[in-house]
Amino acid sequence: MKRKNAFKLLVWIFFSVFCLEAEAQSVRQNSKAQYRIKITEERPKFIFVEAQIPVSEGHLFMNRFGADNFPNGWATFVQNLEIKDEKDQRLAIAAEPNASWQIAGKYSGLVKLSYQIDLSFVYQNWSAGNEQAGRFQDNSLFLVARPLFIVSAIDDKRQITFDLPGSWKVTTPWQKAAGDKFVFNAENQTDLLSNTIVLGQFAEYKLKKGALDFTLALPGKMNESAQIIVPALEKVLGAYAKLFDKTPPTNYLMTFFYDVQDDGEAYSRSAAFTARNKVTRNGLIIWGNFLAHEFFHFWNGQQMRGEPRETREWFNEGLSEYFANLTLFRAGLIGEDLFLKKMEKHLALYLYFKAAAPFQGTSIKQAGTRKSFNRPGVYNGGWTIAFCLDLLIREKTNGRRNLADFMRLMYEKFGLPGKPYSYQDIVRTASEIAGTEVADFFQRFVEGTEVLPVADYLEKLGLEAYDKGYAGEVYIFKKRSVNDSERKLWSALTGKVRRFR
Repeated sequence: MKRKNAFKLLVWIFFSVFCLEAEAQSVRQNSKAQYRIKITEERPKFIFVEAQIPVSEGHLFMNRFGADNFPNGWATFVQNLEIKDEKDQRLAIAAEPNASWQIAGKYSGLVKLSYQIDLSFVYQNWSAGNEQAGRFQDNSLFLVARPLFIVSAIDDKRQITFDLPGSWKVTTPWQKAAGDKFVFNAENQTDLLSNTIVLGQFAEYKLKKGALDFTLALPGKMNESAQIIVPALEKVLGAYAKLFDKTPPTNYLMTFFYDVQDDGEAYSRSAAFTARNKVTRNGLIIWGNFLAHEFFHFWNGQQMRGEPRETREWFNEGLSEYFANLTLFRAGLIGEDLFLKKMEKHLALYLYFKAAAPFQGTSIKQAGTRKSFNRPGVYNGGWTIAFCLDLLIREKTNGRRNLADFMRLMYEKFGLPGKPYSYQDIVRTASEIAGTEVADFFQRFVEGTEVLPVADYLEKLGLEAYDKGYAGEVYIFKKRSVNDSERKLWSALTGKVRRFR
């Protein structure tokens, strides 16, 4: 009897799940998610949203990411929400925790939404940085997409139409609909929510390298430095397009504007940056590196994602920083002296992380579990791992392969198919590129807490280092004479002929 009842229960569960999925599939096939974003003023206080979206089981929500300081996330800024069915009959709704709503009766089908977004957050300083929320300045409005959209669990293509003041334009990474400059299509919910929008009056520059259609938006006074920013970014774009040469056709939007702090954030197919100080050629080591770092996240962090996130932060941040630094130097955007200074700072903070009491017992792999606290381990430790692994691969392959080959293979194995990688996948791929097992390197220096012999690695490049790790000090000098091996390795790494002092 118990077995018979259990069998009946399993049959009931199967058919319940089957029916729910069939219902959701029917909703998908017979409806299309559409949003109309309306702005009525050139200094807007509100954005008005009208939408029709398919719903299953009556559940609606907003993505909370970026608004964790508010108990109700981005829903804090939603006003006058009204929901109707296809016959324009109003549906009862109940607000629930975590920026979500429940339609009475677990309604399934197409619903019509109308609501407005309070834009007060774009006129105040956002605690995490305004590039993670929005900013209005000089007749332009930068917005992260998350605060705008109420969505359902049915994930499909979305059409977004903008209704703007007469003098305004709009740019986003979404695909523009044929024949209408104010209508766009987002591929799925991630594409809709994890991206950015710029509206109003702003300067934009179009660049194309390989399969990448790249737009740079420079709101406000940032456009005064366009003659410095655009050529630098074009060189970085060219280097990355060559590295990840199998990148499929992609639209990408980068926004750069002045604000109260230096900060940056990467999204699915976009990124945003802020700068405190005037953008000049001398400051390229800061703002240029910022742009190069966050742009690298399009591949390492967005298309390539590991599970769990906490154990890949060193890889995500450290390798992105390493390639940003190296790309600026190889492209001639910074000189040798600045590149060596960057090396000194990364190695000094890595050695400090290894020596200072607050971090004792924390491995580079573990550092991401407290990313902000363990920043020297995540960013500088990850950079040091990348640097040493690059030299190790070059040594093991007699110069035939390097860390760029490793990143390219990681992208082809995990980024292109959208397959999350594990920590062991990193180790296996590194061994594959090196042509020999390098698991010991990871066991000792990434999983374990041994300190990398950074001076030995620097010596392979004809450099000598003096450090006081516990004080966060490293000083690098070029040796007066170098042998052929050191000279060739330096040239292969940097693309530069070694200069003697």
